[in-house]
Amino acid sequence: MITGKKTLYKGGYKDDHKDGYKGGKDIIIKTRHFLVFVLVFSALSAAGANIAARASGTDPGSAADPLTSKSYVDLKISEISTTLNNVLVSGSMQTIELKKGQQLLLGIGTQIVVRSGTAMVIKGTYGGLSDLTTGTGLDESGETIQNDHLLTAYRDDGRGIEILGDSVWVAVTGPYTVK
Repeated sequence: MITGKKTLYKGGYKDDHKDGYKGGKDIIIKTRHFLVFVLVFSALSAAGANIAARASGTDPGSAADPLTSKSYVDLKISEISTTLNNVLVSGSMQTIELKKGQQLLLGIGTQIVVRSGTAMVIKGTYGGLSDLTTGTGLDESGETIQNDHLLTAYRDDGRGIEILGDSVWVAVTGPYTVK
């Protein structure tokens, strides 16, 4: 058994009777190399990301990069509010008065309710109106419309109603034309 004999290794001494032990300096050197590698890699990654962002042509705060600009978000909220208000106004029911002989031609998806007076169906190219109250079709021109029934047009092909009485009040939602 040999004791006390030491051999000099890089970073420290090794006792011959303790196989595999190296001094603490070797571990510190490896840790430093690893940290330097991580720092260099991080710096290169950040530089590459910056170059890629510049190459894409997006400037912070522009429409292409909206998350960084409060003014862009405010603009979009204003646009959405305006669109929503237009939809709500156009989707609301309007009450109109029609006189004898006038025609109310309905656009696609238009709904009407004849509130008072007498009116008849005008058949379009592909059919008449659907009575959603009774679940039936009013497919013949000249059919009299019952008051307070919800009617709808599924096509924009000239279908609608013609006024028979002196005055008729109709609630309308959707696109229409009065002739």
